[in-house]
Amino acid sequence: MKPPLQVLSCSEGPRCKNSVESRGDGARCVQCRFSPGNESLSHHQWRPLNPRDRVPHPVIFKEKRAESHARAKRNREQRLSVDPARQRLSRIAAKAEQQTQDNIIKATKNSGRILSDGDHTLDGCISLDTKLQSRNIHPVVRLNELDKIRKDAERNHKLLGGLLIRNSNGVGVFVIREEDLPVLISLSKVESPATCPWMK
Repeated sequence: MKPPLQVLSCSEGPRCKNSVESRGDGARCVQCRFSPGNESLSHHQWRPLNPRDRVPHPVIFKEKRAESHARAKRNREQRLSVDPARQRLSRIAAKAEQQTQDNIIKATKNSGRILSDGDHTLDGCISLDTKLQSRNIHPVVRLNELDKIRKDAERNHKLLGGLLIRNSNGVGVFVIREEDLPVLISLSKVESPATCPWMK
């Protein structure tokens, strides 16, 4: 016959309503991981004897503090892992798009990333895509980017598509294909620029 299991309270037994000191033979210390010898258990039976007692069990306090420190360390490491140069370039690119919008353009209602209709729409007829060239004083035209915005414009029923290239000094240059120039000229002759000819 096995000897009866010895139930031991932890150091906080006098403050716990489920301890040997409070419940005697009905103590739940045998089911509590805070009780000596029960470190392998995953749950505890700690309950403050006084409901107004706001002081946590020392082990719980230590675990919460360690968790808080670990979370702060993870957040710090995550912040440090982000490339500052990439963050700076992203901020400059966003500022370039905003500058384009503030200068001459009414932004599209929906994001160009969702509809693939460029970053902005000029007078409801021209799709524009802002390209930041933060390392260039003299803007460089990439034809594949120009072709892409022209196709996006055609797909979204705009008359033409162009690039707004902004250099390292913040100077913006508007670029379109040569064959689109007559379309641009015809737009300038429309009495109401906000209304595209194809919409009539």
